[in-house]
Amino acid sequence: MEEKQCPKCQFTLAKLQDIRRLGCAYCFKVFADELAPAIASIQKQEQHIGRKPQISIKVQTDKLNSQLQKAIAQEAYEEAAKIKQKLSVLIESS
Repeated sequence: MEEKQCPKCQFTLAKLQDIRRLGCAYCFKVFADELAPAIASIQKQEQHIGRKPQISIKVQTDKLNSQLQKAIAQEAYEEAAKIKQKLSVLIESS
């Protein structure tokens, strides 16, 4: 019987078991059935969902400052007060 092999990089299941790394990104599709139990034992789910990247504090403060200036220009003082409170919390937590 011929060994399962990635058509993109010619990586084999034997190499995977030996070096514990894949040859290319396409190998994840080719060896999905063999990888599923290992992934499930490491993670809570078989499919990786990932995390949302965090926006830097500078970007957040710049955005809030812009919103604050806009609210003040529109004389929306209650909204400006809420934005200013968010800015204070953000600055204190950093």
